[in-house]
Amino acid sequence: MPLSLYSPKTGQVGQTLSNLIWGGRGQGVQWKQSRGGWLCRTKRGMELVRPTRNYRLKSAIAAGSNMAAAGQLFGYQALARGTRLRAEIHADDDAVPDVLFDKVCAVFNARLSLGRSRSAQYGQVSGQCSANTAETQHGIAPRKGYFVLLLQSDLCLRDEFGFPSLEPLTSRLGLEQGELQRDLCHIRFRRYSPYNVKRCLPDQERQVLAAGSVLVVKRDAPLDKSELDNLNKGIGEYREAGLGQVLVNPDFLMQDTLNLSHPDIAHQAPPPAPAPDSWSGDMLSWLDNRRQGASKHSRRESWAQERYRELKNCLEATQRLYGLAGLLEAAPGATQFGALETLGKERGHALLWSDLFVPNDPADRGQGPLAADESTDWGRFTVWTTAGPDKASCRGPLRDWLKYVLFDAGPLDNPGMHLAQLADVARKQLFSNDKGKRDAG
Repeated sequence: MPLSLYSPKTGQVGQTLSNLIWGGRGQGVQWKQSRGGWLCRTKRGMELVRPTRNYRLKSAIAAGSNMAAAGQLFGYQALARGTRLRAEIHADDDAVPDVLFDKVCAVFNARLSLGRSRSAQYGQVSGQCSANTAETQHGIAPRKGYFVLLLQSDLCLRDEFGFPSLEPLTSRLGLEQGELQRDLCHIRFRRYSPYNVKRCLPDQERQVLAAGSVLVVKRDAPLDKSELDNLNKGIGEYREAGLGQVLVNPDFLMQDTLNLSHPDIAHQAPPPAPAPDSWSGDMLSWLDNRRQGASKHSRRESWAQERYRELKNCLEATQRLYGLAGLLEAAPGATQFGALETLGKERGHALLWSDLFVPNDPADRGQGPLAADESTDWGRFTVWTTAGPDKASCRGPLRDWLKYVLFDAGPLDNPGMHLAQLADVARKQLFSNDKGKRDAG
C-alpha cells in the first residue's frame, strides 16, 4: 500500500484516497495514512485488498500423561486457506542461462511448503508458473519536474563505505541526476533478521526502507534507457531475495486522488454455499447425525426442566403435608440422584426398568434404588402429584411419579438418557456443587 495515500481521520476508508504528494496538506483536515492492504489492478480498476487472516491456539501434548503440557500453549496467525498470491521471478539475461531459469520456474509448478510452522500443517500451497507478459517501462517523463518511485518491496541500501544506510540519496538509487525531496517523501523503516531454513539460523540483520514507501526525486530531464533498466532490475542489496523492486511513476500515484472501484473487496460477504441435493457420503451423513443428535439433546433438556418443576412441586407438597423443616428433608440425597444418572446412561429400556423397580433382580444385581421399599427416600413419603392419565391429583410414593413420567406418560425415544438428564438437573438445582449450599425452596 503506498504510504502517500491518505483518507480523512473521521470515518472509514472510502471510495477516494488523497495523494498528499501533490497537495492536500494544510487544508484543516486530519489525515489518516492508509495501511494494512494492497492495491490490485483489475478489469474494474484499482481495488484495495486485505487478505483474510485467522488466529488459532494450540497446545503441545505431554507424552506421559497425554494431556496438555505445562507452558506449551502456542498461537498461530496465518493467511486463510484459499488465499491466492501472485509473485514475479526476475533474472538477468546475461548472467542466468535459460536452462537454469526454466528449472527454477519448474519448482513452482508443484505443491510447496512455505512459511513457518509447517510441521503444524501450515504453509501447504499449490503453485503455477507462467510467462510474464508485463511491459518494461521506458521513456517516462516527470510530472512538474518530479519523479515518483514506489517501493514494491523492502529496499536495503549501502553508503560509499559499504555500511547500511537509510538515506535514499539519488546516487544510491542508481540515478545520475536529481535531488531527493525529503518533504514530499513518505518513508517507513524497519529492521529484521530473516530465518534461514537451510542453516536453521537467523541471517544477518537487515536495515531497510519498508515496502510501500514513496520517494520523490526532483529532476527535469527524463530517465534514459540505462537508468530505467537498472530500476526495473532492482536496486540495493539482497535482490536475489526479492528486495529492491520499484515502480517508476505509477499512474495511480501521478494524480491528486485515487478512485477505488471498491473500498475493500475482502470484506464483502461471501456468497452462500449451495445446499446439497441430498445427504450422501460418509461426511454428510455424520454431520446430519450430529445435527439430529443436538436436536434430541435440546428436547431432552426441555423435558428435564419441565419434569424438575413437577418434582419440586411434589417435594413442596410433601413438606407441607408432613410439616418438615426443609425441602431437602423430603428429597432423596445427592448421591441417589447421581446413581440414577449413572444407571440412565448405562442401561437400555428393559434393563433400566429392572434396575430401578425390581427388588430382587434375576441377575442378582441387588435391589433397585426405586424398589417398593418404604424405607427408601423414594417410598417413605406419600406425596401429592398430578401424574396420572387424567392429570388429576393423586397420592402415592415419589417412585410412582417417576415411573409414570418415564414409562407411562408417553413414549420416549431413550428413557435412560431422559432419566440421566432429569437426575443431573435435579442434583444441580437442589444441591449446589460449588460451595455445598442447597436450594431450600
